[in-house]
Amino acid sequence: MRNGVIHRRSKLNWTHQIFLPKWTPIWQKACAVLQRYVSANSLGLQFSNINQEWVWMTDTSHQYITNGTVTYEKRRLKSFYVYVRINVDVSQNIQCDTRVDLSFHKGRPKPIFFYDKNSSSQQQIQNIEIDSNGDQIWKTIFGDWTIVNPGIEQEIVTGIQQGDIILGLDGSVTRGRGAYSFGVFTKEAEPIYLHHGPVHGDSEQQNSTRSEMHGILGVIKFIQYIGHKYDLEKNCPVIKIVGDNTESLRIGREGPSKSLSNVFASDMDVAFEIWNAVCNSSFEFEFEHVKSHQDDEEDYDLLSVEAKINVQCDEYVTSFFTDPSTNCVYWSEQIPHYPSQKISLRNQFTQIT
Repeated sequence: MRNGVIHRRSKLNWTHQIFLPKWTPIWQKACAVLQRYVSANSLGLQFSNINQEWVWMTDTSHQYITNGTVTYEKRRLKSFYVYVRINVDVSQNIQCDTRVDLSFHKGRPKPIFFYDKNSSSQQQIQNIEIDSNGDQIWKTIFGDWTIVNPGIEQEIVTGIQQGDIILGLDGSVTRGRGAYSFGVFTKEAEPIYLHHGPVHGDSEQQNSTRSEMHGILGVIKFIQYIGHKYDLEKNCPVIKIVGDNTESLRIGREGPSKSLSNVFASDMDVAFEIWNAVCNSSFEFEFEHVKSHQDDEEDYDLLSVEAKINVQCDEYVTSFFTDPSTNCVYWSEQIPHYPSQKISLRNQFTQIT
């Protein structure tokens, strides 16, 4: 490592091995060296380009992906887009000069990030995370939450301005796959808008708390998306967020604990992203815990508004695993790089930190 740049001459194919306690001082020293240069030059060059191989390229519209031999075309499958291998080599007719980082699932490529060929490394990383209002980067993580009916958006806007909405969320893990749900509700627990989606990562990285965290992060970014789109004032009433996971709600209220004992925890990336979203939001949120599955013991109509919201979010996240329309949903084995992360280590199989 020289001047904050790693010059290790290898293909960066990291091995899977147990992190031993005796390696901690070495890792801390390496992180400290990197941190000095990252702080001084903000998300600058981290790895020397001499060791990087960019095999896959795409056109400006990201319609095609090719490595010069194999070409994939973006096509719509039900309500989702996937890349399908085609026999025609379009690279001769279409200018593919944008580098793309891919992961593969069942033989199909899934773009992770796009890099401008003419940009420096610093610009590449910054371009990935400049969007903090729920557009491109958040569509990569949470899917497309565009509301077709403008009347629903207006109802949400009015509810935000008048303090007449409550936000709910839930998360679940089934057979090693995680999913989240969130919704916007009236103060009578009537749903205005519901959204659900997958939580990316392999089976060892999935847990219910992580799924709940995605629910919190998703609903905060969604409300920020609406607020940014309609230029809502900063003096809107406090917005209540209801959930049944104590730890994820605590992070929303207090933020994650910054200590060496948990810096390697698998959920720290989402935890810091939640706290970053809360601290940089023009809205003020109130986090309230509610006991889960209260409808198992009492009639739904007799439940409190918060409990009814939690029941609906629980049913909606469960439906994500059983709804036939979600069969084509792509679960990535690799955790995405969240915008507030300065650096993450990944190989072709998984994210390391």
